[in-house]
Amino acid sequence: MKTVEEYRRDKDDIEQIERYKSKYPDYYSFINDFQKMFYEEDHKEVTMGTDYGFYYFLTDHILHKKPKHIVEYGPGFTTVLIHRLSQDLDYDLKVTSYEDSPLWFDRLNNMKCNPFGTMKLAELKIAKETDGFYYCYYDHSLEDHRDVDFVIIDGPGKVIINNIRKKNININLDMMEKSFDREIEHMIDGRHDTHLFYNINYKQRLCEQ
Repeated sequence: MKTVEEYRRDKDDIEQIERYKSKYPDYYSFINDFQKMFYEEDHKEVTMGTDYGFYYFLTDHILHKKPKHIVEYGPGFTTVLIHRLSQDLDYDLKVTSYEDSPLWFDRLNNMKCNPFGTMKLAELKIAKETDGFYYCYYDHSLEDHRDVDFVIIDGPGKVIINNIRKKNININLDMMEKSFDREIEHMIDGRHDTHLFYNINYKQRLCEQ
C-alpha cells in the first residue's frame, strides 16, 4: 500500500509540494496529516483531495484577502483546510458547501469534512446540452448568497446520462454573476471544460467593455 506522500506525489508536481511546505509548513502538515488518516486506510477508496498547487493558492487567497462568504461546490479536504484557516485568522467567515451525491454527503459527514456544519445536499440539474457538453448546476436559492465574494468549484464529480459518463460544465458561478451583476473571485479545481467555459466568458466580457 502506498503512503499518503507517495500517493500525493503521483498526482502532484514535486515543486508544488515543496513550495507549499516551504511557505506554509503548518498548513502543509495539517492537511497532509488529515488526508493520511484516509489514504492509509485505503487510498483507492478516497477520490478526494487536490494538488498542493491548489492548496497553496487557496491558502494564499484566504490569508491575504479574507473573504467573508465562500460558496463551495464539492466539499472535502479543502473545506477542512478553510476551517483551519478561519480559526487561525479568527474572523467571521461564512462558508456554504453544496454536495449533490447523498452517498458522499453522508460519507463527508462521517469523515468530519463538514466542520462548519453548513454543508447542504442539492440536486444536480441539467440546464442544456450542447455539442456533447452538459451544462449543469446545483439547484439552490441564489438569494441566500448575494454577499458571496469567493466561489470554489470542485464538482460535480460525474454526470451520468443513460449509464454513460458525460462531459459537464458547472454554471453556478455564471448564474451568480449574471444574477448579481458583478464578477466574483473564484478557483476551479481541475475540470478542464469548466475552466475553458469561464476563460471564454471572461474574454468575451473584456471585448464587450
